[in-house]
Amino acid sequence: AMEDLVDQGLTKTIGLSNFNKRQVEEVLLAAKKYKPAVLQNESHPYLHEKDLRDYCEIHNIAFQAYSALGSADRPWRLTGSITSGAPKTGHEVLSHPDIVKIAEKHGKTTANVVLRWHIQMRGTLCCKSVTPSRIVDNFKVWDFSLDSDDMAIIDKMNVGWRHLLWAETSMHPDYPFKDSLPWDYKLQKPGVGATAGAK
Repeated sequence: AMEDLVDQGLTKTIGLSNFNKRQVEEVLLAAKKYKPAVLQNESHPYLHEKDLRDYCEIHNIAFQAYSALGSADRPWRLTGSITSGAPKTGHEVLSHPDIVKIAEKHGKTTANVVLRWHIQMRGTLCCKSVTPSRIVDNFKVWDFSLDSDDMAIIDKMNVGWRHLLWAETSMHPDYPFKDSLPWDYKLQKPGVGATAGAK
């Protein structure tokens, strides 16, 4: 169906979002004329998605990170979700002490460091801001590079913390993040006895 939209000129390319590697592979195998051009998934220093990034690169699919800065402003940060509370590291991405040190070393903001990391991971990204000065500042990533020591430090932060699980959809057969659910999570619809809405 998506390939028909390309033929009709209603879209230039096909994109995917929130697919795991197996699901991307399934789409590639089923593609008759057009392969997906982009995969948009959550990724940040606590969730590198290296295998998925590599798989996309091998198949000429652009990997685009959303929640690229860790989404410290997420509405469920404090309560209401199985991912509420601080990340596994104990720090939000932009306030992690090691990222702060790297930023100080380069005379940059922590956001600049994380955005530059995404670029050096050979991916694309989207980040949001409603603050004009931050939007301008987010473009200040082209006049410096992270060195191998910086990259190694950030590499150690890859703890697999995913804050967007959409656990309430986990019973669907194509739910992509089963491996990211807590070990004691009950696969069931939200409601009485479900753990989707609480930690």
